Amino acid sequence: MSNHKSAFAAVLLFALAAFIAPVYAAEERVPLRGMLWERVKGEAIIKDTADVEGQKQFNIQASGLEPNSVYTVWFANRERAGDIKGAGVEDYSFKTDGSGNGAYVTTLTEYQIRDWDLIQVAFHPDGNPRNLDSAQIALTGDLRRLR
Repeated sequence: MSNHKSAFAAVLLFALAAFIAPVYAAEERVPLRGMLWERVKGEAIIKDTADVEGQKQFNIQASGLEPNSVYTVWFANRERAGDIKGAGVEDYSFKTDGSGNGAYVTTLTEYQIRDWDLIQVAFHPDGNPRNLDSAQIALTGDLRRLR
């Protein structure tokens, strides 16, 4: 191939990559470890949306949780005990199926995620997502690895 054809192919490939890159949005995976039961597994998947720059789809997938139970999703800081913020739209909750599998999906901005160290999934034994007094942290994940 001549130098002109090689240069043209390189420019074409670069242009194509620049066009396709936004379609394949960046994705981060944060493992969630069980805090209440050993059988619990989970993962938070945070990825760019195709719609708005700086907007993220925030997806929690978990298994081994208590069946047919209520959970909420929170951001927290290690150094500021009690400093928490719900992830997404209030009441920040999801319910597990009969096998203990659960999923939570919301859309957030990168600014809503950036200032927090932890993702926490809280179990609500009384089934009330607004009752934080009886809530227990079932899963936790480290957001600092995203920085």
